[in-house]
Amino acid sequence: MAPLKVLIGSWNVNACSPKGSGKGLVDLSNWLCKSEEAPGIIAVALQEIVPLTDVTNYASSKQSNQTAEDWRHLISETLRHHPKYRNVSYQTLEVHNLVGMMTVVLVQSCLFNRISNVRVGNSVGRKGLGNKGGVSVRFDFSMNDESSKSMCFIGVHLTAHQENIEKRNQDIDAILRRTVWNKIVPGDRNSLTREQLSILSHDVVFLFGDYNYRIEKVPGAKVVEMVNSDQYTRLINPTHDQLLKERSRKRILSGFQEGEINFRPTFKYIPGTNDYLTKKGKKERIPSWCDRILWKTSKTVEMEQLSYFTNMNLVVSDHKPVGAEFVFPGISQTAMYKREESEEASEVIAHGSPSFGNGSGTTLVQAVSSLENYNSTDPLKLSLKKGDVIDVLSEDMLSTDGTNGWHLGRCKRTGKLGYFNSHFCKLLGVMQTELNHDAMEMADKMRALSYHRHVMEMAALNEDNDFFENKTLTVSRKQSKKMDKFFGVQGGHSGSVMKSTRTYNAVGEFELSINKGALVQVLSRQPDQSKWWYARRRDGKEGLLPSACFYM
Repeated sequence: MAPLKVLIGSWNVNACSPKGSGKGLVDLSNWLCKSEEAPGIIAVALQEIVPLTDVTNYASSKQSNQTAEDWRHLISETLRHHPKYRNVSYQTLEVHNLVGMMTVVLVQSCLFNRISNVRVGNSVGRKGLGNKGGVSVRFDFSMNDESSKSMCFIGVHLTAHQENIEKRNQDIDAILRRTVWNKIVPGDRNSLTREQLSILSHDVVFLFGDYNYRIEKVPGAKVVEMVNSDQYTRLINPTHDQLLKERSRKRILSGFQEGEINFRPTFKYIPGTNDYLTKKGKKERIPSWCDRILWKTSKTVEMEQLSYFTNMNLVVSDHKPVGAEFVFPGISQTAMYKREESEEASEVIAHGSPSFGNGSGTTLVQAVSSLENYNSTDPLKLSLKKGDVIDVLSEDMLSTDGTNGWHLGRCKRTGKLGYFNSHFCKLLGVMQTELNHDAMEMADKMRALSYHRHVMEMAALNEDNDFFENKTLTVSRKQSKKMDKFFGVQGGHSGSVMKSTRTYNAVGEFELSINKGALVQVLSRQPDQSKWWYARRRDGKEGLLPSACFYM
């Protein structure tokens, strides 16, 4: 049986459209279809899919999502129509984007029934902005002996500019430290419990993207001269390459490996050409290997790197893409039929991209079944009948009533979203479900509402404002008194007052309408989850507002 092959690709597209510059679609075939044998798994990370000058406007924008979907579609179509892969069917397992970054994983259709526990994640860089950081996709890949290997693919974009070495180091630390998943596993007596997973706890980790580490101690003109005379490999050492220097000093990425670089520096090119831009105004630009693919495996996994390459045919960006092929000799690239579980949980298909567009998408989720009836008057909780099947939409264990074990889900019978207590459910396994854009939007709102309730409960327990201020938007006591007077709050807690930069008309449950220029009191917002904020208008009405209402 043929061993599993994996292709990793990364490209900073410099806000270029997948439609190119009026000359047809960007041709990705020489980059992504390099191998004669079709890889079983293909993971691609793109950076700067939207202009970084507009990063705040794109943070919650459907336009950013649409751009990511356009690139995903182009990648998928490139694979589907390439002559070498004519007899191979690829489908999107998962695609996830954060502002200008996106990571997409595609898998051969015959391997879908070997994949479970698909999860996405993101972690912003040290500043907490969405234009730098990491976007992750992880899953478990079943083996023939009924065990599995965990795999994690993280597309990264680190702080730019020659001098910011330490800031790049901090970005890497933040990505590895903050990206955590709570894997739901069976507990005692048919209940569920969670197992915390970090990036480094996986059997296979690929960390790839625009690292932005530069070449130093050599003038840009000299680097170009060395490249033109094919002597550039003399620069790939800890003396000149910042990434190699930081790794050699054990400051970052302990245990990670990188293949031998035998291609030209991937940055900075004059768009439309293969010529380097070595001067921008008075600032020198030194050609560098900014775009890299690093990896790490556990002792239980055998993996070999087959190639490490760039593609000089793609000229629309100031970066060149990179790619790398890997093979797993101990893992076969064939379908494997699992033992039967429940009838409902036996069908496993591709994980789609439900967060894009307004249409529906098919996705893989873990599913549970209610062990008893539960009638709730709480708008955040699901009312259930015994035997109801629930799609688990998140792994957060945020308490909504002081107990542990609450998850966000959707009841298949009623179609309603809400929190349910996993202690009164049994695990069915992985199932397919349809999630459209509205359902994903509602899930985001439920998380924001639950977080706000949690913040308010904790603030009430603490009696003073210190806890509240630290957990939401910091505000001085002098400001607090002014805001209390403005909003007519007597003895309550206060958050920051902000002015809306646009008009927003509530279109769904729990939302708040607001006019452009109006002041509102922001009461809570989730850390690193800034799509919906909970706010209060001057008339005292409270509800959710898109964070984009407050971006300039």
